[in-house]
Amino acid sequence: MADISGLDLGKLLRVDEMVTQAAQVEAVRDSAGALVHAYTGLRAEILTLLEDKPLRELREEFERLFQPLDEPARFSPALPLESQVRLASAAEEALMRIRLVGGWVKGLIRELTLAETMRLEAEAKARLAAKPQTGFAPS
Repeated sequence: MADISGLDLGKLLRVDEMVTQAAQVEAVRDSAGALVHAYTGLRAEILTLLEDKPLRELREEFERLFQPLDEPARFSPALPLESQVRLASAAEEALMRIRLVGGWVKGLIRELTLAETMRLEAEAKARLAAKPQTGFAPS
């Protein structure tokens, strides 16, 4: 398991919200460029979050799972039907990747939250164990 202690939960939550907003765009030929740009921007932002050396394993995983997308052609009503179909396909692929990035980020958020919860519970248990017992001790 990768060391995730260097991750900023606040930044991950903000990226998660960005994914949520981007994923609401309809995947149609007219939105292909916007969706590819959104995916590219989210990908770059997450790679920036994973720059620290202890996060290298996570960065490699992310790069393996989330390859860059090619820039689609600009939509024009004069485009041949085949090109318009390719634009619609690029929009669908970009939207699916945005949603997958969202799932990956949510997994990191859950992992960080679980690790923090376990740490807090262990500290509370240790404090309780170190506390002198009150009441009558058995003779």
